[in-house]
This record gives sequence, structure tokens and C-alpha cells, in this order.
Amino acid sequence: MKYWLQDDLPNGYVVHHVNGNKLDNRRINLQLISEKEHGSLHNSGKVLSNEHKERIALANKKRRGIKMKKRVNIPLSELKEFLREGKSVNWIAQHYNCDWSTVKNRVYENPELVEEASND
Repeated sequence: MKYWLQDDLPNGYVVHHVNGNKLDNRRINLQLISEKEHGSLHNSGKVLSNEHKERIALANKKRRGIKMKKRVNIPLSELKEFLREGKSVNWIAQHYNCDWSTVKNRVYENPELVEEASND
């Protein structure tokens, strides 16, 4: 489908094989639909026992996937001041109650902070 679109699939969309044969990749057999619609297509009419539903719920709880990182607001003016004062990345991270990599990424995204702090 990527070939036909000449681009990546949009977020939240999947390729559906109209005739159900995943080996049949002809353009006429491929359809781009939302994940929600795709799930409905394949799961409509299924009757799950309570035991099966409980197993699915347990598996979902145990699933390790992408965890959403909490967003930490670090004002650039304060970050610049801390760097100018010679505070360490770990100290700044503890001050904002975040991981050191968050501070490191903010400095990396704004290299002028280091240049300005070293020039002062």
C-alpha cells in the first residue's frame, strides 16, 4: 500500500485485504481504513466468553508498550540561568523533578543556551 500511496500510511490507518487473503497484494484487494473500522470489521459478531474477556484484560494490563512520557515545562530563561551558574544537568533534572535526559534534550534542541552561558 505504501507503494500505491507513494508515502507512509497516515497515523491511525491500516491496510485491509478486501478478500481476506493477506498474500493477495493487488491494488484492487487493498483498502486503507481506520484502525477502529478495521477492528470492527474483523470482530463484529464474535461472542467472547467472560473467561476470554478476562484473559484479554489481563494481557492488556501486562502489555509493555510505548509509555507516554510526562511533559515537563522547563522555561528556557531559567535553564539558561542554571547553565550560566554552572549547575549540572542532574541538578537541573532534580530541580524540575524529571529525568536528566529531558534536560539534555532541551539543551540539545537549543544549543544557543550553552553558547550564551559560556560567553557570559
